Amino acid sequence: MKLLGRCLAFCVGLATAGFLYPAFAQDQGKGKEDVYLEEQYRETQALIDRMQAKINTINSAAAARIKEIELLNKQINDAIKFIANERAADNVTLRENSAVLQDELKNVYETQEDLISRLTEATNENEKVVADLRSEVSALNERLSREQETAAGLRRELGDLAAKLRSTAAGKAKAGEDPDQARQALSAEIPTLKREIAALGAAKKKIEEDRDEARYALAADKKTMERRRQEIAGLKREIAALKKERAGLEGKAPAMGRKRKSAAELNAGDLSAYRSEFFGRLREVFGDHPDIRIVGDRFVFQSEVLFAARSARLDPLGKVTLKRLAETLKGVARKIPPDVNWILRVDGHTDRVPISTSAYVSNWELSMQRAINVVKFLTRLGLAPGRLAASGFGEYQALDPGDDEIAYRRNRRIEFKLTQP
Repeated sequence: MKLLGRCLAFCVGLATAGFLYPAFAQDQGKGKEDVYLEEQYRETQALIDRMQAKINTINSAAAARIKEIELLNKQINDAIKFIANERAADNVTLRENSAVLQDELKNVYETQEDLISRLTEATNENEKVVADLRSEVSALNERLSREQETAAGLRRELGDLAAKLRSTAAGKAKAGEDPDQARQALSAEIPTLKREIAALGAAKKKIEEDRDEARYALAADKKTMERRRQEIAGLKREIAALKKERAGLEGKAPAMGRKRKSAAELNAGDLSAYRSEFFGRLREVFGDHPDIRIVGDRFVFQSEVLFAARSARLDPLGKVTLKRLAETLKGVARKIPPDVNWILRVDGHTDRVPISTSAYVSNWELSMQRAINVVKFLTRLGLAPGRLAASGFGEYQALDPGDDEIAYRRNRRIEFKLTQP
């Protein structure tokens, strides 16, 4: 295009010369040279027309190309937005599923602990009931044995008493005593015998009642023990099921962790894509500026673009430059999904020539203050403070180890890096 401009200027010069010379020649009279100049003028005019036609053709092709590029950029932006929305939705679903899984696992642990506690309590209670029943049965058996011995003793005593009465009656009859007196004597002893027999019957009945009651209690306790055994068996089944469920949930946990890690890596990948877009747009904005360039993952401004020598105060042209950078970043930031955490890090660097002024006692302070002033100015342009960070490295991260002014100039710089905190 520069060559084309030069050609046009030359042609216009020739055309102007062609117009001026014939006017001058009218005063001197036309000759062969006039004819030659007129012919040159016509050829020059034809050349200008042809070049104008080429320029029109080039402009038309350029306009069409610009429209194609704009359409392609729109399609790319739509695709990036769609992918970002899909990834954001996937990340939300992943976080929700992870939260649900953690809640389920927590509930399983709590339920299992509760069941184990209930099982322990039921087992202890069952063992206590069994021990009490065994003690009670043993006491009843002992009591029954004693009562049986007592009854046997009463029966023996009653037999002895009856034999004694018969023997006494027979002896009195042989001695010629009055039978009525013998009967009266026997009658006097009968109430005592009846009382003893009644007491024996009451004791026997009480023993039988106690024995029946013990049998009923034993039967009821056996039913209770059976229910306890069933409850224990049910609790054991529930614990086994919970252990199986817990094993399944714990098996899912590593996969969920890998998914969360993949999501984090995906976010980092997303940021890398937006960083590339940010740098690409900055390259379009600043063109081939000799003091603005990309170094790795950083966009580097030579300090002279923003600051005067040995100063941290932004100069007017530096502010204009930062405004263009801020507008570019805001356009890219609107596309970054909310779940992708990012910051623009501003790093100040100086050369290694010592500095000692009333404002800055070292290059470290100068580099830090420059970075801070850039961050403050960007916040005034509408960038969120939480998305900005300032760092000062002084002369300790030099790009060029040389000792000449060229090396010093390369090392005096402000770097911008779109990264994660």
